[in-house]
Amino acid sequence: MNLVELAESEMMRSGSSSIFAVNVIVGRLSGVDPDALKFMLDLSKKNTLLEHAMINFELANGMGSCRNCQHEFPVETLAPVCPVCNGLSVEITGGDQLRIVSMEVE
Repeated sequence: MNLVELAESEMMRSGSSSIFAVNVIVGRLSGVDPDALKFMLDLSKKNTLLEHAMINFELANGMGSCRNCQHEFPVETLAPVCPVCNGLSVEITGGDQLRIVSMEVE
């Protein structure tokens, strides 16, 4: 399901009559270009319940946690190195998401 369909589905489920805004988090590590996503959403929301809704984006920075020393730190790539122990076993804990976080409806 794409973001437009998901927002429409949630609007109908909640019994709302219109959507004023959709707030989306785009992680910097998600592989999604926010400008390209905005362009695509502007095209795909035409003739839908979201046609007049604002689409607001929040960028989320990448975060990682070293499995060796448990140090948490900001990351800019999907293959980070721990700055404390130089460990390569790092779990990405943030910044890889793409999701609707809230909607303003009536």
